[in-house]
Amino acid sequence: MKKILIILFLTGTFGSLAAFATTTNFTFSVDVRNNSGNLVVAENRRIVFPTIVVDGSTKAGASCFTDAAPQELCRLSSPTTAGRRGGAYTVTGSVLAPLSLTLSAATTVNGLEFTPSFNKTVVVAGAGHTLNGSGVATDDVFGQLKLIDPAMVTSKITVFDFDITAAYN
Repeated sequence: MKKILIILFLTGTFGSLAAFATTTNFTFSVDVRNNSGNLVVAENRRIVFPTIVVDGSTKAGASCFTDAAPQELCRLSSPTTAGRRGGAYTVTGSVLAPLSLTLSAATTVNGLEFTPSFNKTVVVAGAGHTLNGSGVATDDVFGQLKLIDPAMVTSKITVFDFDITAAYN
């Protein structure tokens, strides 16, 4: 009988201790936005070169940059950069996100090679940015035309294309 009373007493004591503990659950909310696919690159101003002239004096390797003093291929343009310019591009995405921009490799059309660049006179294919407080970054793209094969050049409007790849870092 003593054992039963002791067991009942201990059970009652420990059972009453459990009544003094309490658990309260709290919640909160957070706005989650998956912006992983929201990068957009837009052209604000197209790249422009002057008329390119290839004649008997033009050697393979002759070049012309979009925003530099006239070189062999664009010698008919004015001494300034009139008639040519780099392109301007805007990237929009997530606010304050780190971003990398990469340009495609050189392409050859009609005996001329076009190499896009983030620099006016040196080929630079990549650039780092941080999108601003509005989720926008801008950059200019310049380029170089280089004569690869004078025998392949024909008189015509020649179209080049290139890619800008934008990626979150």
